[in-house]
Amino acid sequence: MTTQNAQPLDSEIRDWRQMEPSLIAVKDIETHDALQPRDPRATDFKDRNSYERQSENHVTGLRGFLEANPSADLEAILACRIDGTLYVVDGHHRLEATRLAQRDTIKARIKTVTMERAVRLSRIVNISHRSLSLSKGQLSESVWQHIIDITRGGMRTLVEAGSSERKVRDLFCGISKSTVNSMVNQLNHARELKDNPKLDEENRNAYSRWPTWRTVRKRLNPKFDEDANDPPSQMVTRLAVKLAAMIDRYGLVEASQAWQLALEENGLDRYVESDDDEDDLF
Repeated sequence: MTTQNAQPLDSEIRDWRQMEPSLIAVKDIETHDALQPRDPRATDFKDRNSYERQSENHVTGLRGFLEANPSADLEAILACRIDGTLYVVDGHHRLEATRLAQRDTIKARIKTVTMERAVRLSRIVNISHRSLSLSKGQLSESVWQHIIDITRGGMRTLVEAGSSERKVRDLFCGISKSTVNSMVNQLNHARELKDNPKLDEENRNAYSRWPTWRTVRKRLNPKFDEDANDPPSQMVTRLAVKLAAMIDRYGLVEASQAWQLALEENGLDRYVESDDDEDDLF
């Protein structure tokens, strides 16, 4: 694995895409959270509902194509064999559409790597050539975890890791110089958060266990009080997503009125002081 891991990620992906695809049984391909950069937690609440709809529509479109064209195939997915198990790295939507279309096989380009290498590749492979782009938050999270990875959590500089801020920006098209610089400067702070037992799963990366970039940015807010602002529970997070979806669908004024009515129905209208405060509810 040493020679393979010494190869630059972008050139390794180019070679991977040029491999001759194989026909693989759909039932033999697994998914893994660590190999899916499209983590909804990295997307802002107000954008989550919209992004989920885009994702669902994308799968629906792919499924429709397969069902309307029984002899046609989608672009081959990229998969990694890790300790004998085959995981999809690029093509989660295609795999889901193939399953929904009740196809038994799918074309795949396969390489054998370690989980660590597969995770690194998954962050890069989803950046370009995608019908459905990563959200801004998902892109930032991929860059953040990449920086944590290659610097060993800030134990060495980007230069010592054989990289630089420019190389990171070139690898992750669309990321700004200021964002990369800020991420590098916050590694020590993030390490302290990582060791904080109060940091829950919602605010940790599924693979590295480090805090997400969204969490680090939130904690850097000078108004943040750790005791008063513990990370929200999954239930609260789901509710926030639904509220954001309601605002997106009906508008802020209507959503605020609905919120006020709900408070009144439950005898909590004393918390609503005036119509002028409605915007503050969201």
